[in-house]
Amino acid sequence: MVGDLGYASELGNYAEYSGAPNEEEVLQYARIVIDCATADPDGRKRALLIEGGIANFTDVAATFNGIIRALREKESKLKAPLSEEEVVETITVNSFGAL
Repeated sequence: MVGDLGYASELGNYAEYSGAPNEEEVLQYARIVIDCATADPDGRKRALLIEGGIANFTDVAATFNGIIRALREKESKLKAPLSEEEVVETITVNSFGAL
């Protein structure tokens, strides 16, 4: 979606998963994504976008529980300045169903 709007060059990290991962798998994955998103400061403001679609086999509770656990574990890292003027300024979460 961000790329479709012409901002693909602004993405620092892009990651996705599928295959009905369980909570622990999502937790491990989200930890890695957050670590990547908060590494190597460049002085620019950052945002973390979490979006998800729902398939017939998706356990939405497990998916979001894993993400929530990772966000809680990494809270201080997300709130800490990455440089004097840089913080992860926005965290957006969106889930939508398949048509």
